Amino acid sequence: MRFTILLYLQVVLLVSHISSELPKIIKVCPRSSSDLNKCIIESIELLRPHITIGDLGDNFTVPKLEPLSIDEIIIDNGNDLEANFKNLSVFGPSKFNVLNLNTNITQMQFDFDLELPSLEFFGDYSIVLNILIKFRGKGKLKGLFKNCKTHVKANAKIIDEQNHMEFTLDVKMKVSYAQFELQNLFDNDSFLSKLGNRIINDNYEIFLNELKPGLEKSLGKIFSNIVNNILKNSTYDEMFPE
Repeated sequence: MRFTILLYLQVVLLVSHISSELPKIIKVCPRSSSDLNKCIIESIELLRPHITIGDLGDNFTVPKLEPLSIDEIIIDNGNDLEANFKNLSVFGPSKFNVLNLNTNITQMQFDFDLELPSLEFFGDYSIVLNILIKFRGKGKLKGLFKNCKTHVKANAKIIDEQNHMEFTLDVKMKVSYAQFELQNLFDNDSFLSKLGNRIINDNYEIFLNELKPGLEKSLGKIFSNIVNNILKNSTYDEMFPE
């Protein structure tokens, strides 16, 4: 979820180099810039209020950050976890802080370290989970992540003679604190549902460790698709002018 932010940082980084067809609010950062990383971060800060509402001006729109909408995330870790999260609304992505950025234009690689103070999310879930006891449920979900640290590695490659590019994003995350409320656990048995949520929240690190591999993989795919959609008509030289 926070990775969305990563996505937007990457998008900003990339679109900030595109030609005059892009909205005037975008600060261009030539690859010959004396401090390319600093220029990109400044461009991100200028774009923050616009990507928050999903409107860059001049009829250029992107999915908004507040709230961030995620249609579906599917996680299957074999016998330990099968989960499906749908219709997610995530609040807090626009509050991201860029802690560090390393850009290698020659290798077409971008490494972001990001921090999100708080992420609150709501949606639908179905889950079969083995942690201490076997959990099974389907219903409404709400949750909270605090002090989220995320690393995103974005790699690009040339895919045709016109120098159009394709991006792949790899996402890794660390959450300092998490809280969940899963409605209708154990067929809405009130006692077992409360017990199940308490066990999950008392052992949220274990729950997160089960979720993370599938969550990171799903988010990486989601953000890669969005970046490639936004930049599908842009070439390397348009994105990274001399």
